[in-house]
Parts: sequence; C-alpha cells; structure tokens
Amino acid sequence: MKHSIRRQMAGCFIGVMAATLFCCYLVNQFFLESYYVENKKKTIVGAYLVLNKGVSQGRIEEQEFISELDQICVTDNISIFVMDTSGNPRIYTNRDYKTLQRKLYSYIFEIEPPDAARVLEQEDGYVIRESRDYLTQEDYIEVIGTLDSGEPFIMRTAVESIRESVELSNRFIAYISISGILVSSLLIWWLSRRISRPMMELAELSQRMTELDFNAKFISRQDNEIGLLGR
Repeated sequence: MKHSIRRQMAGCFIGVMAATLFCCYLVNQFFLESYYVENKKKTIVGAYLVLNKGVSQGRIEEQEFISELDQICVTDNISIFVMDTSGNPRIYTNRDYKTLQRKLYSYIFEIEPPDAARVLEQEDGYVIRESRDYLTQEDYIEVIGTLDSGEPFIMRTAVESIRESVELSNRFIAYISISGILVSSLLIWWLSRRISRPMMELAELSQRMTELDFNAKFISRQDNEIGLLGR
C-alpha cells in the first residue's frame, strides 16, 4: 500500500507535467508559424504606411526619409519597388529590382498563374498575399497595389526563415521537454516518498487506535532522523 500511494502521487505529478509540456509542443507546432506570419504582416504593412505617407508628402528626395526606409528594409528584410505612371522605376531598395518589376507587371496586367499567390487580406489600395517564387522555390509575404499618389508598388519579405525557425524551436522544445521530464521525475519520486511516509505513519496510527492501542502516538521518522543527526 505504501508503494502504491507513492507511485500514484508520482504518476499524477509526472503525468500533469508531461501533459503540460506536450501541450506546449503542440501549440508551438501548429500555431507558432501562424503567429510569425501575422507579425510579418503587421511589419510589412507598417513599412507600407511609412512608404505611402512619405511618397504622398513628396519626401522621396529627403535624406531623412530615404534613411528611414532603408533602416526598415534592412531590419525587417523587406524589398520595395515603386513604379511611376510611365512604367519606370521610381523607388527600389534591392539592386535586383527587376524580379519585383516583373511580378508587379504580372499583377497589373493579370497574367499571373492562378496558383501564383494566395490572398491573405484585401484592403483599399493594396492586397496582402503569400506567394512562391518558382525559380528559387522560396515563399514570401507580399503587399502589392497602388499608393495614394497613384503609383503601383510591391513590397515583400521572405517567410522561409520563419518555417526554419519554427522547426528549430520545435526541436529545442522537444529536447528541453524530454530532459525536464527525466530530471523532474527523479525529483518528484523523491518528494512523493517524503510526502507519503508521514501519511502512511498516520494511517498506521489510525489502525492501531481502532484496535484500542492507547499507547500509539505519531512520531515522524523525519523528526527521528533529524534528532539522530542532532546527536
């Protein structure tokens, strides 16, 4: 009976801990990528607002605006291409802007393949979508449309690094969870032994009292061990 109580207590604690860690792993597995994508969407929309406001205010030639835009693009890994109404490049943050230019042309003239992009959000003046570059096989979050000044634009940021981060995070959580369960199991087994011992002593005392043993009294073995150490 003593060992049964100890096993039940240890099994209960270990089961709750393992279930909690497993739930954390599942949440990380199924929702972390969506969370990253949502943050990417907010980031690229924030960059769009800065671009749209600056162009509308005619700040394209201002060094402060150019520096702000460059800082956003470098920090958040965003590529920008803006085309004037004549079809010539007006603003671009990537030397290889022709890829974005072709993509913008395809969007404007509606010559993209049906599966070229998946629309995530549709707003006034722009669309947020997820697309794949079939040459590099990389996925991107894009904002594409027309600025308030009437100029077509496209902005995009890679999401491949997000998926790699999710996989790495899942692997790290799995390693930590397994290590945590092993270490915690040993600690829980030791604690359950310390907790179950006085309970068993009380159960034994209760049994003796039901048998009318009036000399029975509770003396914790832990107290005995402390007393022996004090001597």
